Amino acid sequence: LEYGLRYNLAYKKFVGIPANYYSYDHSSREDFDSRIPVEVHKAIFFHIFAQIEDLGLIDPKEQWIIDATHSLSRATHHTTASLIRQGITQLTYALRRAIRNWTDRMERELKLTAVIDEQLHYKATEEKKLQYFSRLVVTAFGLLARVDNLLATDTLEPRYSAEIKEKAAVLKRILKENIETNDGDEQYRPKPKERKPKNPLASAVDPDARHSAKSDKKHYMGHKTQNVITADSQFIVNIEGISATENDGEALLEMVDEAKENTRLEPEKLL
Repeated sequence: LEYGLRYNLAYKKFVGIPANYYSYDHSSREDFDSRIPVEVHKAIFFHIFAQIEDLGLIDPKEQWIIDATHSLSRATHHTTASLIRQGITQLTYALRRAIRNWTDRMERELKLTAVIDEQLHYKATEEKKLQYFSRLVVTAFGLLARVDNLLATDTLEPRYSAEIKEKAAVLKRILKENIETNDGDEQYRPKPKERKPKNPLASAVDPDARHSAKSDKKHYMGHKTQNVITADSQFIVNIEGISATENDGEALLEMVDEAKENTRLEPEKLL
């Protein structure tokens, strides 16, 4: 879409952009998307679909097909330690935007940068790795405790406090899902895979992204898009973003009901 609206004359004519206008880029679209709630996106979608129906481009009884397509997230794969570091960093960014001086003080007290930037040699002993991991977790808990106190005592602008609460909740979930201590051992350690919950959070930058697979050999991290389309004319009737780990059939009834409520179509079959 970005390149089409910058360089494709047919796109420009359709949208109404001057031929010599090249400033449109992905940030323009993302800014537009972020200002509009999902309900409004859906209203726009079905408004356009009504025009397609009015033009007679679809047989009302045409069969529907439903299928899911995977989409990749910009987020990267993480070890447990790097996921915790990312959670700390995202929370720190939110705090810095809200109250810079407070964040600088936390940096000095907790030595956040030193802990986050510390690099262990790949040949480091298991004991050293566990010591660093435990130190990282203690730092994360220390930051969360201070953030809880801040939110309870200070009056922040609603937009800042909402963002801080969201990032803090993500970090808390990362810690809950990924760390444990042995009985009588004060040192934190990563949870074995078999003891982690199902559908664990995989990224602090994109909390909705999940690890999944298209086959035994094709693994990915991202999302899935559930599509309902007409079988012959190939128009999209409804679309929904779902979790990468969600079964394709879970959203079926809800999507079909929504499409039937917002269109005049009466398909004989759904494939």
